[in-house]
Amino acid sequence: MFLTTSCRIARSQRFKAVLRSANARRPLSQTSKRVTAEASSSIPANAGPKLSNKHSNALRALTWVLGAGIGGLLYFSAVHSDVESESSTTQNLLNVTAVSAANVDQVNESRQKLGVYVWGANRGNVAAPGEDAADIIPSAKRVEAFAGKVLRDLAFGNGHAACIDEKGNLLQWGSRFDYGSVDAKNSHLTSKPPLMTLHGKDLVQVTCTENKVYALARNGDIFCLSANGPQAPERPSVKLEIPNSRWRERVTGIQSGNHHLAAVTNSGRLFTLPADSKGNECGQLGPVQPPQIVGAESGLSEAPPKMLLVGGLESVTIKQVACGDRHTLIRTADGRVLSFGDNTYGQLGRECANRLKSAAGDSTAENVLINDSGNGSQSPDQQPTTNTPFVVKVAAGGNTSLFVVDGPKATDVFSAGMGLHGQLGNGTVRQVMARPQPVKGLSGLKEYDEKIRAVRPIRVEHIEVAPGGTHCAAVLATAQASEEGTKWFSSGASPAVVYGNDVQMWGHNQCGELAAPDGGRSNATTPIYPRAIVYNEDAATLDQSPATAIGKTDKTEEAGDLVLPITNAVGGSSGLEVGRLQLAPPGKVPVSDANGKLRHVNAYQHISLGKDLTAVYFKLAGNP
Repeated sequence: MFLTTSCRIARSQRFKAVLRSANARRPLSQTSKRVTAEASSSIPANAGPKLSNKHSNALRALTWVLGAGIGGLLYFSAVHSDVESESSTTQNLLNVTAVSAANVDQVNESRQKLGVYVWGANRGNVAAPGEDAADIIPSAKRVEAFAGKVLRDLAFGNGHAACIDEKGNLLQWGSRFDYGSVDAKNSHLTSKPPLMTLHGKDLVQVTCTENKVYALARNGDIFCLSANGPQAPERPSVKLEIPNSRWRERVTGIQSGNHHLAAVTNSGRLFTLPADSKGNECGQLGPVQPPQIVGAESGLSEAPPKMLLVGGLESVTIKQVACGDRHTLIRTADGRVLSFGDNTYGQLGRECANRLKSAAGDSTAENVLINDSGNGSQSPDQQPTTNTPFVVKVAAGGNTSLFVVDGPKATDVFSAGMGLHGQLGNGTVRQVMARPQPVKGLSGLKEYDEKIRAVRPIRVEHIEVAPGGTHCAAVLATAQASEEGTKWFSSGASPAVVYGNDVQMWGHNQCGELAAPDGGRSNATTPIYPRAIVYNEDAATLDQSPATAIGKTDKTEEAGDLVLPITNAVGGSSGLEVGRLQLAPPGKVPVSDANGKLRHVNAYQHISLGKDLTAVYFKLAGNP
C-alpha cells in the first residue's frame, strides 16, 4: 500500500508537470496534432521484449517487495532522524545533561546506610556525642551513636540536644547536659554518648528550649526535663497538666522558642507555657489568663505546671503552631495565620503602629496578611479547588518567620522578620521586613508529572527555620519512583529507580551548614541546592562538577505544554549540581535489633536544623 500510494503520487506530479509545460508552449496546429497521432499509431502495440505471464508476475512481485522494503527503510530512517533532531534541538535549547546514576543511587544507598548525618558547627558537642570531633564538620558525617538507627524525632538546643529512639524513649546529650555549661572552655571537654533519660512513655515528639527539653507522648501527655547538667542516670521529669480539657482532647503537637512552649490539641485549641522567667517578656504566650506567669528556673517543681489556654481564639480551629525565640505563629484550619509576641524585626508578619509596643511585644493575636487579596477560607487539608490561596505551613526560628501558601496552580513561600544573614531568601540582606515577601527561588516551581501526563506545581513537603533563625531549609515534594524498576546498567538488574525529595537551603553558611555545591562558606541570600551525602565510603566521591538537571530548577517558564527550566547560578556555577541532596521518601528500610536480627520498618529521611548545624536522619513514618 505504501509503494502504490507513492507511485500514484509520483505519476500525478509528473502529469501536472507535463500540463504546466504544455500550457507554456504555443498551441499546436491541427495538422501537427494529426501527424503526431498517425506516427504514434504506427508503433506496434507489442513492441519491446516479450515476457511470459509467469516471469512477468514474478518480476512484479520482486519489484513490489524491494520497493516496499526500501520505502519502509526510508520512512523509519526519516522518523528516527526527526526524533534525534528534535531531541538534540531540545537538549541544546535547554542546555541540560542527563541526571547521573549517582543521583539515582542516592536514595537506595541511604536506605542501606541508616543513621544521623550532620554537618556545620559542633557547638557543645551536639553534632558528635561520644566522639572526638572538630568544632566545625565541613561535610556530612554519620554520628556513630546512631549508626543503623531509625528515630522518631530529633531536636537541637543551645549546647544540648535530644532525640526519641525507635521505641519511643528519650535520649539527651551535649555539653550543657553533660557538664552544665556551653562555655568555650567546656566545649572541648570529653564528649559523652547520649543518655536515655525517659523510657516506657511511647514518646513521639521532642523540642528544646534554652535549658529544658519537652517530650510529647502518643497519648497526649507532655513531659518536661532539665537540660542542665551534670549528667545523671536518673533525670527527674514532670508531666504537664492541660486544664479544663475536653472529652477525649489530647495534645497532638508541640513547639518551643528559647523560653516558651506551645501545644496544639486535637480539638484545635492552643496552650502555652513559660519555660523560665523570660517566657513571656514579649507577649509570646499570647492572650492568656493570668496574663503573665513567671515559672521557676528549673520548671520541675513538685506541683505539675499547668499549661495556659490562649484566649480569644474560640472562633478558630488551630492546626499548627510555630515558635521563634520570642514570638509565636499559629495556622488555622481556614488557611489564616495569627501571630503574637516580639515584632522588633517584623517577624510577626505585620506592621506595628507603635514602635515601643513592638519592642515590648504584642500579646494580641492578629491576622498576618500574606498577599493583597488576603487569605482564603478553604481548609488547608483539602486539595485546592478555587483560585484562592491558603496557608498550609508555617515555620519560625530566632526572629524569622516563613509561610507556605498553596493555590491550585502554584505553591509560594513567603518570609518576614530578620534577614541579616540572607535567611529571608529573597536576595536581600535586611534587618527588618514586616510585610511578608516571596522567596522567589521556592515560589511557582513546576514539573512534568509522568503519571498524570501534565505539568503540576511542586509542593513544599517540609519547611524549617533553625533555632536562632540564621539558616532555613525546605524539602520539596519531588520524589518519584519507576514502576518497572529501570535498569541503569546493562550488567545485572539494579533496584527500582527512586528520585528523592529535593532540598533547598539558604541563609547563614559561615560554618558550612548549607553544604554549598562549590564547598564555599558564603551566606546564601537565595535558596541553593546542597550537595549530596556520600553514603558509600568505599565508592569514589560523587560527581559534583557544575551541571544542570531536567525538571529541578528554581524558575520555570511555560511555553504551551512545555515547561522550560531556567538555569540559575548555584554556588558560583551555572545551573544545578549533579549529585545534589535528595531525601528518601517513605519506604521499607532494614534495621537490626540488639540480637542482630534483621527486620524492616517504614521510614523516610527528614531534615532537622540546629544553631549553624544541619542534620539528616531516617524518621519513623506515622509520627507527627
